[in-house]
Amino acid sequence: MLRKEGAEPRIAHLWWDLDDPDRMQGTHGYVRRAAFTRQETVSGGQLATATEQVLAKHAGWSCEGHRMLQNEAMLYSMFPRELMDTASPGGHPPVVPKFYGFYVPGPPAVPKFYGYYLPVPGHPDIHRAMLLHNRRCANSEEDACDIWSPTPILLVEECGRALGEAECARTSLEHQRQCASMLKRFHRAGCFHQTIYGRNILVQPGPLDLPPEKRSATTPSFRMIDLGRTVAVDVARPADAKMVQDWSGRSLHSCRTCGRHREATSCTLPQPIVLVGGLRRFGGVTSTTA
Repeated sequence: MLRKEGAEPRIAHLWWDLDDPDRMQGTHGYVRRAAFTRQETVSGGQLATATEQVLAKHAGWSCEGHRMLQNEAMLYSMFPRELMDTASPGGHPPVVPKFYGFYVPGPPAVPKFYGYYLPVPGHPDIHRAMLLHNRRCANSEEDACDIWSPTPILLVEECGRALGEAECARTSLEHQRQCASMLKRFHRAGCFHQTIYGRNILVQPGPLDLPPEKRSATTPSFRMIDLGRTVAVDVARPADAKMVQDWSGRSLHSCRTCGRHREATSCTLPQPIVLVGGLRRFGGVTSTTA
């Protein structure tokens, strides 16, 4: 939502420990647990402060890491609410088919999105040069090169711990079906993850519609993460960000795409909202930057 002219900016803060021993390092970037404090509108139009536990993801020193983070942010900004929330916009839980023809409320498939933040460059040409580099450099995962550029930050809801490969092998049949149903919902939304491993599935005690003290590890909730290689197939939310990609991933036709492919012409991410404290925010559930 754009801030109205003359309105006071809503300022958010992100807190993390630079020496956090639990910092997670992936192939193309880093993930940290952090506290995200923001202002939100409550009944009566008043502002209240809310704090969420989030995962803050930022790219490493390769152009591929920056491209994958940008692709992930673009997808989060396009996802329908029912993929991230326990209720649809109408207030009813989304319903998905289960085995043997039964229908059950569909749990969230991906974490909630809290925004994509770009560092404000010291020189106005730095970010422009990074976008140009993305478009002219690698068009495949094998051609990434090292690059120095301030990294954006992607914020998503913290949804538990990652499943290990050994844990996946001994997961019960019911929980395997639950993960399969989650992936099926993702496909029906027009998206293909392409890197489904145990490390990219988070698990936490559930069910999520119960208070935290009543949730149990015997009734877990799952979410998919790490969408850097995910592709959207004919997703038209919003209409000017429609993407059509074949199953092999070798060709892409779109009216607007991010700069990952040579055919790209412009970035699909929404226009920046406000500028506060050195970061620009793109999308997400917050309304300002910090």
